Amino acid sequence: MSGERQRAMRHTRQRCEVCGGPVFFDASQRVRVCSSCGLVQSGRGKSDFSLRDVMSELQFTNTLEELAARLNASDWEVERAVLLMQKEGLVEIRGNRVILTAKGRRALLRDLSD
Repeated sequence: MSGERQRAMRHTRQRCEVCGGPVFFDASQRVRVCSSCGLVQSGRGKSDFSLRDVMSELQFTNTLEELAARLNASDWEVERAVLLMQKEGLVEIRGNRVILTAKGRRALLRDLSD
């Protein structure tokens, strides 16, 4: 991981409200993400959705607007989560479409089998 990426993702002293795992702050996207379950928190004081939720909803829709509607979240929150997933190599963004990569499909299948 590059030094710039490590600086952008700082661990906090917070614990995830769902699984109790460590939470890091992604400064580039201004969101808090649990490193165990992938819960995304926008800083509004409530948990919004997890990266797992985004990946499972991508099976049924492929645009940011449709994804935001299905997750009952704001477009900007979903966009930040998708950009974070793109940095991790889980999705590919082509115009307005969001597509799961092979790595993302494997992660989704692994999560569904649990």
